[in-house]
Amino acid sequence: MKNYIEYYIQEGDGQGYSIKAKELTIDEAVEYQKKYKALSRKFEIENIFDVFIEEYKSFKGLLYEAQLSQEMDNHSGLSANIEDHRTRTKLNVSYLGVLNTGKLLLDRLYYKNNGIIKKIDESAFSEFITERISVFNNNQLYAFACNYRNICQHKVLPINRFSLYENLKQNAVKFTIPLDLTSFNDKDREQLFSKLDPDFKKFLKREGKIDLNRVIDGYFEGIFDLMISLRRLVKPAVNEAENYLKNNDDNFGKQLKAPTLYINEKEEFNFNFEWFEVAHFLEKKNSTYLKSSQVTRTQYIEEPRT
Repeated sequence: MKNYIEYYIQEGDGQGYSIKAKELTIDEAVEYQKKYKALSRKFEIENIFDVFIEEYKSFKGLLYEAQLSQEMDNHSGLSANIEDHRTRTKLNVSYLGVLNTGKLLLDRLYYKNNGIIKKIDESAFSEFITERISVFNNNQLYAFACNYRNICQHKVLPINRFSLYENLKQNAVKFTIPLDLTSFNDKDREQLFSKLDPDFKKFLKREGKIDLNRVIDGYFEGIFDLMISLRRLVKPAVNEAENYLKNNDDNFGKQLKAPTLYINEKEEFNFNFEWFEVAHFLEKKNSTYLKSSQVTRTQYIEEPRT
């Protein structure tokens, strides 16, 4: 017997147990492997997405910290240059973290048409690619961020300057991280503008700069939208896999521990799937957000009085 499920049945007063085995056909063993892989890949992508979200939140926190430091710290000369460098370093590390974790997530989803989505449900792949194209076409900041991420991987740090603008007469303080598009050579600018909407491309050329804070928002929102689509598309396959794997006891009686699957007499996995509850938790935790284009975020109860 090469392919089988091994059960550990409690005997008598619970001090001992017996082992029983259920033989499997090749097709049955392969089906168990397939269902297990679907749950494993679903857990993997939820885990990466959770890291991506936490990286994004960390960047936003650092950005606010940087603004307050620029407002409050009284530096000049060399001291000011050093503090500016420290601020840029923190922001660059975090910004790259968001870009690179997002790239990891996207690659794991569909890289070279052989990503996680096919491991979960191959029939959902073509519709997911349609969703990906829609996000790229409709979210131009996401599209720009993908292009900029590729340049940052090989040529530049993402954030090279920041600006603090104070106008106390208008009760306004702005801290921005602009990207000077005119600083790139023609080849790099062509890569930055690749596949962008003509009107958006024209806008960028006219302005000569772009707000990197808005860019990272668009990147985050594009990937969030893709994850929502992924969950919707693979939900039937994930539910089916979970139910299939949990329905394996065959009424053998009270079991001392979870059964174990063997294929070619090699242990593959046991049927304790408490770990998959974490995937359910992460999906619930990371399920909603408000798009930056639709809301203005503030920590104040009311607008300042003039």
